[in-house]
Amino acid sequence: MAKKRTAKRASARKGAGAKPGSKRRSKSTAKKASRAKKRTTRARAARGTLKRVRVAGEKTWKALKSTTAHVVEGVKGTFGKDENGR
Repeated sequence: MAKKRTAKRASARKGAGAKPGSKRRSKSTAKKASRAKKRTTRARAARGTLKRVRVAGEKTWKALKSTTAHVVEGVKGTFGKDENGR
């Protein structure tokens, strides 16, 4: 004898895999996922800003080193010799 099938709702026929993740998650889990996504977005934005600051800092450091080297050479030229001519 053939087995009689029971009528199933449309959602039961589709299965859990067909639903988007946002529908499957509980409210607290969805909030956590949303927070994690925001955190990732903020981190990505901060990464770009930090890179720009680092590049600007490198340029400033190079300029400062160059200027300092010039000043030191100037001071050596002025004060490098003793009164005895060394």
